[in-house]
Amino acid sequence: MKLGISIYPGLDADREQSLQFLKNAAALGYKRVFTSLHLPESNAATLRNDAIYLFSFAEQLGMEVIADISPLTLKVLDIPELTPDNLKKMHITTARLDFGLTPETAAAFSREMNIQLNASTARSVQLHALLKANADFSRIDGQHNFYPRPHTGLSSETIQRQNALLHRHEISAGVFAASQTGKRGPLYAGLPSMESLRNTAPCDAAPILTAIGCDSLIIGDSNPSLKELEALADPSTLAKADARYSRKALPPKKEWQPDKPLPLHIHVLSSAPYVKPLLSGTFTNRPDPAADVIRTNESRAIAKDLAILPERNENKLIAEMPKEYAAVFAGPQLLANGKRSSLLPTGTILLDNDNYGRYKGELQILMAPQPFDPRSNVIAQVRKEDVPLLSLITAEIPFRFLM
Repeated sequence: MKLGISIYPGLDADREQSLQFLKNAAALGYKRVFTSLHLPESNAATLRNDAIYLFSFAEQLGMEVIADISPLTLKVLDIPELTPDNLKKMHITTARLDFGLTPETAAAFSREMNIQLNASTARSVQLHALLKANADFSRIDGQHNFYPRPHTGLSSETIQRQNALLHRHEISAGVFAASQTGKRGPLYAGLPSMESLRNTAPCDAAPILTAIGCDSLIIGDSNPSLKELEALADPSTLAKADARYSRKALPPKKEWQPDKPLPLHIHVLSSAPYVKPLLSGTFTNRPDPAADVIRTNESRAIAKDLAILPERNENKLIAEMPKEYAAVFAGPQLLANGKRSSLLPTGTILLDNDNYGRYKGELQILMAPQPFDPRSNVIAQVRKEDVPLLSLITAEIPFRFLM
C-alpha cells in the first residue's frame, strides 16, 4: 500500500517544521505529499515561496507532489496559465483536477504529466469521455476527498463502489485518513474520507480501507506525530492491510431517478425571516453523498450574504418539536466541551450559522440522530411520514420542501 502525508504551506507550520516533517516521512518510506493551494485560511504572504521551496525539497527526496489545482492556483503560484509545463516548473508532479476541466483538457494534461481524479465524484460518463479524448490512463489515478466538517464524510459503501468503478477502468483509488495527534485547522476535527474512521488512528484505518479497495492512503492532517507516522509505516501494519485487500467488483448501483424533485413535508421550527424563503427553493444532494447527512449543493451560495445568527435554545426547541418526535430524543449526551445536550432526531434540518466559518449557509438533513452543535441552527424537521423517503435522496437527487 502506497503511503503519503499532507503539507499546507502558509497555514499551520513554518518552513523548518515542514522540512523536518518531510524528512521523517521520507525516511519511513512515505512516497506521496498532498497539498491544497486554495485554502482560504492560508497566509498568502508566505504561501508561494514556502510552497515552491517545500515542493522542490520533497521532489529531491523522491516523493510525488500532488497539488489540488483550481483557477486560484494561477494567482498563488504567480503563473500565467495552468499548463503541465508551468506546474512542473513549480515541482508539482501530479495535478489533482477537480474544478470542472473539460475531458479534452484533462486528457491533454495526462499526456504530459500525472493527473489525479476526484474518486468521490467520478462517474462512468467522465471516464468514457477521457477514453474518447485519448487520455493516458497510465498517468491517471483517483483520490477521494477529505471532509473537515464532522458528519460529512463518506460511507464505506460509497467508497467501495467508487473504488470498484475506478478499478474497472484500471485506475487506482486513494483515500485520506485522519491524524489523531495533530489535527488541522480551522475545525481541528480530522481530515478523513470515511466518516466512521474520523476518530480512528491511520494504522488502524489502513486494513479497513484496503479491504474496501483503497490502493493508497494519505494522512490528511499536516501535524501527525512521529509515533503515528511510524505506526502506519510499520511493516506489520502494511502486511495486515495487504492481507485484507480485495478488489471487489461491485456492480454499479442503480440509483432512483425522479422525474421531478422529491417533495418532503416539513415542520418549520425557526422564526428567522430568511428561513422560509430559503426552504422554498429546490436542492440537490452532493455528488459525493455523506454517510450521516444529506448535504445540499446550493445553499452555501444562496445564503452567503445572509447574517445567520446562532439560535440555540434547547428547551424551547424540544417544547416546539412535534410530539411524535419526543421518543426519538435520546436524553442528555456528554459533548467534547463537557456540556450536555440531547440528540436531534433523523430528519432534523440544520443550517450552519456564522460561527461555522466557510460552512456558513450549508443546509443539511440528518440521516441519523446527532447532538446539538451551537454552530448549526435547527430550522425545520421532516415530518415523520416522510422520513423514510430520505433514503431515496442519494447522490445528485433533487428534492424540495413542502411547508
